[in-house]
Amino acid sequence: METPRGEAVRLQKYLSRAGIASRREGERLITEGRVSVDGQVVTELGTRVVPGRQVVCVNGIPDDAQGRPRATHGVRAAADRP
Repeated sequence: METPRGEAVRLQKYLSRAGIASRREGERLITEGRVSVDGQVVTELGTRVVPGRQVVCVNGIPDDAQGRPRATHGVRAAADRP
């Protein structure tokens, strides 16, 4: 995820752009206390993060440079259907 000059973005927008959750789902994850930034649990909407400089974890799983969780749980494969 790219932002000009390392600008801070709202955490729920970060989660959405990273493909982790929709903005609304991201808001729910934040208010439930399931998101942490640099080891600190975040429960307040509107918290800003600087992508690439801060570590964001969802359910204890850090995201990588592409913004996707490193763990492979929850991965679904699509099957070809006739």
